[in-house]
Amino acid sequence: MQKLESNVVLSPTDLANHLACKHLSWLNYHSLYGGARPSKNDDELTEILQQYGAEHEATYFAALSEQLAAVNRTIVNLDIDRDPDAPYSVAALRERAALTAQSLSDGPNALYQPTFFSEDGGIAWVGRADFLVPTDVASLLGNYSFEPEDTKLARIAKVNAVLQLCSYAEQLTKLQGIEPEFIHVVTGSAKEGKVTIRLSEVSAYFRHVKKNLQQAVIDKFEGPSEPVPVENCNMCRWNKDCAQWWRERDHLSYVAGLLNGHRETLVSHGITTLAQLATSPDDLSVPEFEDETLHRLRRQAQLQYNTRVAKQANPAALPETEFILPIKDFRGFNMLPTPNAGDLFYDIEGHPYRGDEGLEYLHGFSWKEADGTLKYHEIWAHTPEEERQALLDVIAFINKRRSIPGFEEMRVYHFGHYEPSALRRLSTRYATAETELNSLIRQRVFCDLSRVVTQAMRIGVESYSIKKLEQLYVFNRTDLVADGGLSIVYYEKWLQSINNGGFGPEGDTGG
Repeated sequence: MQKLESNVVLSPTDLANHLACKHLSWLNYHSLYGGARPSKNDDELTEILQQYGAEHEATYFAALSEQLAAVNRTIVNLDIDRDPDAPYSVAALRERAALTAQSLSDGPNALYQPTFFSEDGGIAWVGRADFLVPTDVASLLGNYSFEPEDTKLARIAKVNAVLQLCSYAEQLTKLQGIEPEFIHVVTGSAKEGKVTIRLSEVSAYFRHVKKNLQQAVIDKFEGPSEPVPVENCNMCRWNKDCAQWWRERDHLSYVAGLLNGHRETLVSHGITTLAQLATSPDDLSVPEFEDETLHRLRRQAQLQYNTRVAKQANPAALPETEFILPIKDFRGFNMLPTPNAGDLFYDIEGHPYRGDEGLEYLHGFSWKEADGTLKYHEIWAHTPEEERQALLDVIAFINKRRSIPGFEEMRVYHFGHYEPSALRRLSTRYATAETELNSLIRQRVFCDLSRVVTQAMRIGVESYSIKKLEQLYVFNRTDLVADGGLSIVYYEKWLQSINNGGFGPEGDTGG
């Protein structure tokens, strides 16, 4: 969202933003007129993903060029003379849009980075598609017309990508006189490849979202707006500002397990903060809630509130904890097997955008020897071939340990469903070790400690993630990798060091 001359300039990205979070649109609009600006947020992971996105786009450019060459066509690069550092201006956008229109009329060659620009009553729309690809459907241009294609790192075609393509298709329709029949998302998955969507099946939804955004701009986003936690928050430039706002107001979203629907219902009954929910009367009744759900959320808030008070008096105080009763079969602590001297603790680190289908680059096992010594075994993979071998090595390592006398009943403990799910995915992808893996799963060799904890305990923490629970057993983290995103950042830095003649994860010189 920008302001150029008398226009508020909107883009397909603004459509996706508005759909994900209307408060984001409110913030962006008011920042154009002297409102707050987002806090500076240096995000190395975002930079890495942008680099992978550029590489994905370049790969598709080369593949499309080869495909078009077979029918004596080419790609016209409309981005080649654009200065990326030059400031936007209405005149420049009109010029580039005119160049796009002319290039469409010149013939059925594909266009790379065409610019669309239109103005209507103080609102302008700008868009830059990745590709416009010719088809043999006749239009005002001649015996051909175009359909828009966008490259996306995501492994599936997401709603925001579809909205962007609908916007390009709308602009394209004005220039060629007919609607494109299809729009295309070139995903980052070798398996999914290009996802083709019939425009008529999604265009009505696009027009609805666009109308809502335009009306909000016409109304100047009047009235107050409050941030609501959504999936988009992790990638938003306003994330730090909203998090500070929530923290200052003791927002209900900090109650572990409380959903936005729960929050809206509680707010409608006058409960707006974690402290208010925690200190609400025992006979609190909210008709929209089942008694069990209300009791669970209220008790969770109480534990967090009590923990907060305790830590104010003693920062070293542990989170307040209680056990969930009654204990039921096949739930909570009843899922825990008898401890075995051969037990392993297992974790996987993965990179979702490396390679055609992502890469599980590190499998780590830890255990205690009889003398109490902590041991660690890692299995690395940096290519698809190594990833396949790593799967075989993981299963072989587990089975070899189970064959040791006294270790036959050992278990592999993990936190969350990711580890067995990733192994299943790898086994299917490479069509190998399926029988061996299924045998381990059927024999319940894998044990998910996350399910045990969430079904057996209530804890005064804001999240039941493993890193939030570390304080419960007084684990002081000394490494810098505090979340999964940072692990990708550090892995990327290692890869760059290898390319620059650095050292590998086991101390071997890279090549």
